[in-house]
Amino acid sequence: VTILAEKLRRRDQRARSRTGPNSHQEQVRSLLSAALSRARQAVERQRYREVIRLLSPLLQQRAWWQLDDPNERAAYRSTIVELLSLAYDRLRKPQQASALRTDFLQQEAQLEEALSQTIPPP
Repeated sequence: VTILAEKLRRRDQRARSRTGPNSHQEQVRSLLSAALSRARQAVERQRYREVIRLLSPLLQQRAWWQLDDPNERAAYRSTIVELLSLAYDRLRKPQQASALRTDFLQQEAQLEEALSQTIPPP
């Protein structure tokens, strides 16, 4: 058991040394960028249900909140909302598109404001 525990400890240390302090953020950026790229391609092919399938989980999870930079968060969030609302409009679901553009973005702006007031910038 001791030998196994030591092997696991060394493996964990090697894994941590390979991943830098920003590796998680890079993974999130990569995931968001890939999803947005596929969603843009779906829009070009007029596959709006695919756009919703690709971006709805990211919206529900608010994946951009894993990024430290507020400007970067806002850019990803607005692009996701823009593509999703376009898809909802094209599928004749204007209420969902409107809710995204107004209510959702307003809630997110309030969260950003609250965050900026509670945590001083680095």
